[in-house]
Amino acid sequence: MSETKKSSGNIVHYLKKNDIQYFGGSMIADRKHALIVLLFISLFLVVIPASGDSISFTDALGREITLDKPAERIGFQFYGVGEALKIVGAWDKVVARDGYISDEQFYPGFENIPAINPESGEMDLDYEKIVEIHPDVMVIQNEEWYADKVKEAVETLDPEIKVVVLDFVNPNTMAENFIKLGQITGNNQKAQEFADY
Repeated sequence: MSETKKSSGNIVHYLKKNDIQYFGGSMIADRKHALIVLLFISLFLVVIPASGDSISFTDALGREITLDKPAERIGFQFYGVGEALKIVGAWDKVVARDGYISDEQFYPGFENIPAINPESGEMDLDYEKIVEIHPDVMVIQNEEWYADKVKEAVETLDPEIKVVVLDFVNPNTMAENFIKLGQITGNNQKAQEFADY
């Protein structure tokens, strides 16, 4: 009879001594039990996600952020966040953008991506449009002069839409924010290369 227990994310199998035959110093479980064990392992490999897939970090507001996986659909506020997304190679994941973006050469196809705020009102977010578009993650610039509006965005959208507040203005924290953006987008290498530059 097989007995199983979960230990630190690994499935550990214990076979009772009666289920195991010894031949020439090696252990061989009888076929029936080996098949049951293999089926059981297969079930857990399908049902339990690997713990290494989730992403955790602290955003610019000091909030602990956890994502199940890198975002496939990203919305952003503030042109500096758009530039950062372009630099880490994640522009193709953008589904909602800041209304200030207007450079077709730098942001190819931007006119086909819905703006979620007016060109001159960077923190006047259209929450209904954001919810309708439903990005996996909404990246917002940490702006002290709009602290109340940043807080409002977090409270309005999160947890239904994960809001991450980063800072691409402060030169002292820019590198670490690029690394976090690399984690969010799954483009870690490009983000690290830029942060190291």
